[in-house]
Amino acid sequence: MVRTKLSSVYLMVVALVLIFTPAAAQSNISADETFRIAIGVAVRDLEPTVATGIIANMLDYVLETLVQTDETGAVLPGLAESWEISEDGKSVTFKLRQGVTFHDGEPFNAEAMAFSLGRWKNPVVRGRANPFTEQLLANIEVIDEYTLRVDTLFTADLLLSNLLFTGYGAISPKSINEHGNSYTEPQGETPGASVYQFPIGTGPYKFVSLTPEGMNLERFADYWGEMPYYAGVTFQFIPEAATRESLLLAGQTDMIVLPPVSDIVALQNNDAVEVLIAPGNRAIYIALNTTREVLQDARVRQAINYAVDKEAIVNDLLFGAATVATSIVSEDSFGHCATGPYEYNPELARQLLAEAGVSNLTLNFAAPTGRFLQDFQVAQAVAAYLSVVGISAEPTTSDYSTYVGQLFVPAEAQTLDMSMFGYAPPGPDAALGMYFISHNTQITPRGLNTAYYNNPEYSALIDEAFTNPDRNVRAQLLCDAQKIIWEDAPWLFLYFQDFPIVYRAGLEGITYRSGEKFDSIYARPSGS
Repeated sequence: MVRTKLSSVYLMVVALVLIFTPAAAQSNISADETFRIAIGVAVRDLEPTVATGIIANMLDYVLETLVQTDETGAVLPGLAESWEISEDGKSVTFKLRQGVTFHDGEPFNAEAMAFSLGRWKNPVVRGRANPFTEQLLANIEVIDEYTLRVDTLFTADLLLSNLLFTGYGAISPKSINEHGNSYTEPQGETPGASVYQFPIGTGPYKFVSLTPEGMNLERFADYWGEMPYYAGVTFQFIPEAATRESLLLAGQTDMIVLPPVSDIVALQNNDAVEVLIAPGNRAIYIALNTTREVLQDARVRQAINYAVDKEAIVNDLLFGAATVATSIVSEDSFGHCATGPYEYNPELARQLLAEAGVSNLTLNFAAPTGRFLQDFQVAQAVAAYLSVVGISAEPTTSDYSTYVGQLFVPAEAQTLDMSMFGYAPPGPDAALGMYFISHNTQITPRGLNTAYYNNPEYSALIDEAFTNPDRNVRAQLLCDAQKIIWEDAPWLFLYFQDFPIVYRAGLEGITYRSGEKFDSIYARPSGS
């Protein structure tokens, strides 16, 4: 299990040295070939501190973090070649790689890394600057040119788990006021502002352009590690899953993610392509606006959960490419505690609605198209199930950027009662999977708590789990919290989706990383 692998790393309180030796430099790389990847969202915002999901996955080609992971979930060296955890587990000292250069020619060192991490604590930057960040990165200190210490009020395992997130990657300090980027400090009553849409990192590819059609990258000639085969990478923004599949089969793209799940068996039997189904930890759910008067009653929210047949949706619409949720976090998360599922029981749903004095309920419902597996089709199925118990909730949709703009607004400006979303935490720890989407400090627009869920007892349990050094105690705290939120039901809990990746036959070097990410940086023709 991922949890075991992480624990063996995190519990070390003596010097931790993980020497990473890149694969031998390739003698055969392409001079002009471009690798094409079709994804289901149109990206408009490249600010690393707010990048999640597929956007973070794209930025992984450009930005590198202190630590990285693989498909097993192990924590591995990245820009830090080794690190040491203090005896109290509250401080991690990183030894950084030497000879690393940013894409703009600036040297990578401890000062640059400290600057990049420090952006998370700067309210001028559009990241989620909040008490969590202040405690996670309590102090960032440059020891010497290639040594950096990070003190945390949490635990070292949570710090390392968070540092896997792309948003904590290194960016060139010089780049914040170049290439169309801008950064201004507040002056008196004039607020500062940060715009960062041209990322400059240390990765194997450097950013070229972002258009409505896609994002273009080119190989970085001075990359410190193994040189990728392809001279360029293009991300094609194709919202419709069927269109992505057609492009792949026609040879107009090389790899797609989230194909039509109904076609997975046929694709597996097609000699022209290869299918990789990566296990997923992304929770797919429908947030219920707990500030809406009728949805403030937990019985109504529970009724919505009982009204929907999640097993049928997974089997019939997702063709088994998901696991019905039994908790707010996936089973491979440390601290997972099975508290469900909500069994399909429309009679109980009607009974709960009657007890709450609710009938002929109409709810405003929105869902994306092409962001998650069969997302809008699932939303339509949910609406059909709800209609059986007397709830009208016909879903609307829009392009993903517009859709996200609908979600992240203050409660008083929110017109939606139900909104579909999916979240994959930055690391396999239940505290991370719960905090960002349900803690009371993360109520949107500050964070991802789009249900506006506010339970002080629940949030206090998560807070304690962040700081308690005893992992057994942490696990119990997290379990207690999961039981509370399951009973409160601020979401329609759906499932954890798998992550299908399909690519043309004749390629190698394509895999995935823990946390629902594809990894095709080192894709290449077989035998090349």
